[in-house]
Amino acid sequence: MMRLLVVGLFNYSTELEQALSMLESKGIDRSRMMAVPMETDASKQLVIGESRELSFDVALACATACGVIGISIGFVLSWGPIIWGLISTLAGFVVGYSITRLISVRQRSQHTSKRGTLPDLVVLIRCEEERLEQVRMILQRYGAWKLGIMNSP
Repeated sequence: MMRLLVVGLFNYSTELEQALSMLESKGIDRSRMMAVPMETDASKQLVIGESRELSFDVALACATACGVIGISIGFVLSWGPIIWGLISTLAGFVVGYSITRLISVRQRSQHTSKRGTLPDLVVLIRCEEERLEQVRMILQRYGAWKLGIMNSP
């Protein structure tokens, strides 16, 4: 039985946590897994944030603000405050989400180098050859940038 070392490159996220817990539930002991955070130079590190989460937060704030305005205006308009509140809430959400996503995509394209951004973590997993395909599928499903496989010393 050959022992292998699987190396995965990840950005830190909840998907990484899910991948590690999935591997643990499939019988790979925690002592056989190691996550190593990569050091970054703070002056070179991009602070863009999790764009999807930020977009959703901004969209909810815009939806709330537009909903309040729509309800207020709805008292004067023909369809009433409930319908205008719902319409303006939906419109505020769509506008807030779209603008934030557009800005974050533009920032990302301006700030990424030709090679792209570098991963935050390296995950090392020691496993048997029979479990290699299972480990590979789990890591790829949960967002590994790249995978490397070598014989374990």
